[in-house]
This record gives sequence, structure tokens and C-alpha cells, in this order.
Amino acid sequence: MVKDHTLFGLDVFDWRTFRKTKVLDEAWCRIKRTIDWSDPDTRKKRRKIRYTVERKLNDRWKQFKAKLRKEWVNNNQWVKLVDHWETRKGQRRASANKRNRAKKRMSHTTGTKTFAQVRNQYIEHEGAEPDRCTMFELTHTRSDGKPVDKESEKAIQGLKQLFNIFSL
Repeated sequence: MVKDHTLFGLDVFDWRTFRKTKVLDEAWCRIKRTIDWSDPDTRKKRRKIRYTVERKLNDRWKQFKAKLRKEWVNNNQWVKLVDHWETRKGQRRASANKRNRAKKRMSHTTGTKTFAQVRNQYIEHEGAEPDRCTMFELTHTRSDGKPVDKESEKAIQGLKQLFNIFSL
């Protein structure tokens, strides 16, 4: 849906702009038609579901824009996008994003799976809710049991040491 340039134009540089227009309402109308609302619990969570949908759309829109290539983009929007990248504001934003990305210390291993899905799978398998330390370990280790990076490995070891100290 985020690839639909008639809804989510590439000439928009800030997601909050979509909130000021009817774009998110239109996207929500399309999406809510695909949801089974017959369950009362689902109906009660309507606002939370919409909030989650908007967050997911935001994430997917950013990912899509990050992977853009000229041949996949509407020509008018491509010109606007390149013009924006060449502005002082566009350059500042790119520099800030580059600096922020360099500061990233840890990655998680969940990919597109949400932490809620990881938690529910753990509950189904183990029969109990995972604590925060377990959730961290579940989301920062690969399927072979190895931590995703050195920082995650240090954090997991530190959490285990603290757990051992406080469980005496």
C-alpha cells in the first residue's frame, strides 16, 4: 500500500504530513475492510489496531523510500525527491541520519516479526510469560543461539550476572 504513489507520495518528506491530510483515513478504510471485526475483543481494540497500522505503514513507507530506484518512481515525484536531496535542508537531514545510524550499538533479530509475536510464541512454547531479560535474549540472539553482535552479547552476559546476583 505504501508503494501507491497516489496515496503516499514521495514528495512528502515527513510522515506527520499525512496526518494533516485524509491519506491515513483512506489507508485505514482500505485496511479495516480486511479485518474480521466479528470478535468483540477485536472491536474493543479498534483504536490500538489503527495506531499499530499507522506505525507499520510509517515503517514500511520509510523502508520503501530508502530502497527507491528511478525506474520504480513516478517521474514528477522523482524530480521533486532529487531536488529535495540537493537542498540544504535535505543535506542536513541526510548528515544527521548518517551520524545517528553510526551511533547504533545493537541490532535485534526479529526482522518483521513484532516483539508481541515473539512473546506469544514463547508463551505457547514455554507456558509462561517471558520476563524482560528473556525477551531481550530472545530478540537479540540468532536461531543458532549466538548473540547478533558484540554489544548484545555483553548485555546478555550482564543481565545473566545480575539475575544470578539477585536470585540468591
